[in-house]
Amino acid sequence: MKKFLITFLTLFLVLPITRADNFYFEIKQEHTVSQIQTELQVLIDATGGNDTVFVTGSKTNVEFGLELCVIGDRTIVWQAHYQSNNKFKEKNLISLTGGYGTFILEDGTLITENANAINVKNRIYVEVRGNGKIETSGDGAHAITTISYVTIKDNAQLSSTTGETIESKSDEAIVRVTGGTISATSENAIITRGKDAQILISGGYVYNDAHYDPVLGGLHVVYALDEEHGKNTLIHVSGNAIVEAKGMGGALASYGSVKVSGNAKVLSRGNEANAPATIDAEGGVELYDNAMIKARYNRAIISHYAIFFKGGVVFAYGSNISDIVNPVPLYRISVALAWNKDAGNTLYERFSTNDIFVYRIEHLEDNATAHWDFIGGKAGIAYANGTNTGFIPIEEVTIEGMGVKPITNYELRITVYPNPTTGELYIQSSKFKVQSVEVYDVYGRKCHVSRVTCHENIDISNLSNGIYFVKVHTEDGVVVKKVIKH
Repeated sequence: MKKFLITFLTLFLVLPITRADNFYFEIKQEHTVSQIQTELQVLIDATGGNDTVFVTGSKTNVEFGLELCVIGDRTIVWQAHYQSNNKFKEKNLISLTGGYGTFILEDGTLITENANAINVKNRIYVEVRGNGKIETSGDGAHAITTISYVTIKDNAQLSSTTGETIESKSDEAIVRVTGGTISATSENAIITRGKDAQILISGGYVYNDAHYDPVLGGLHVVYALDEEHGKNTLIHVSGNAIVEAKGMGGALASYGSVKVSGNAKVLSRGNEANAPATIDAEGGVELYDNAMIKARYNRAIISHYAIFFKGGVVFAYGSNISDIVNPVPLYRISVALAWNKDAGNTLYERFSTNDIFVYRIEHLEDNATAHWDFIGGKAGIAYANGTNTGFIPIEEVTIEGMGVKPITNYELRITVYPNPTTGELYIQSSKFKVQSVEVYDVYGRKCHVSRVTCHENIDISNLSNGIYFVKVHTEDGVVVKKVIKH
């Protein structure tokens, strides 16, 4: 036994350790696409599980698409400049087939018109890093279309003028953004079409300039679309990431849930009456830490499920209402809302102003910020608006024009029922006298005013079916409830 062990150790020490080899392929202008494809494919096939093929060089006015088969653990690191001409008739500049390989665009560029830059037909992981750049334009061209996973990092730049910049069709797709810039002009910047897909943005800048279409509706910057209407899709914006709808679309939309945390910012500027909300989620919305949601003219948050505010700040201002953030469409005022991140989970239908604080800031600027803070032994909102900064203790927070003041008594309970209703609504208060009730439609138009006492009813059967906001004035403050008439 000892002799066998010594022999084994001797062989182990004498035999050389196998190391992965790197293969290099240089694209030259005089190469035809057919030559590139044939010679590069030979190198790819020759690699082992730990080997890498580096592609360098440059070629412009490419007339045909390049199709590569990547099988097993093969890795391609693309560092070349590769550009199609204006008459490019192919569907894809680079097509990747095979399975379970890796394609990395590192510092290289892919520029194409009327075609996708990268099309993945199987489970091949795509990563764009370093100073990698993809520019697509023309008829419905995507930067990346795949059924697998995508990562964007470092200083990468991806843009599309007519198509989705990143599109993934896998049920379990993961699109991960940790840096760089992703932009779209007329479509979604990132879209997934799978029932368990995830879009995770922890850094970088993702935006679009898409405009609202009265027929097709508004587009989004980031869209987790489950065509089977499941609830497992997820969008999570975190870290220092910024997602911005610079046009008339919304920022985030998901058939599942949306989370915003860290110092992330989600912004929109839509100014059409029916423009999408900054965030629209069927599976709920969660806001954490110092995250910021800002709606320039459209609604800030729409959710078809619970909304949890655990920190952060939401701005809603302009002429339209937000049925979560700014539910009283009375005045065109600038409203900042800051949540106490230590107050815990708060369902939107059950919030009290011990958990949510409202303050009016005149002429709110684009770079305005506000957050919950504790200064000089007092709790309140610290804000910066242009060159002006300040701190408003919570006992001074109010919106005089809206008749709203902080309600510090947890016993105030207002119930508006039934909801949905066919016309008759009952207003009930467990403790405070109800003074008057006003009803507004989603465009801020006053539809009904009445003076009632506890347990009395109002009739809105003459109003059209839709969503309305019931503003209930009490002795101790104002409460707003959303109701649906059908």
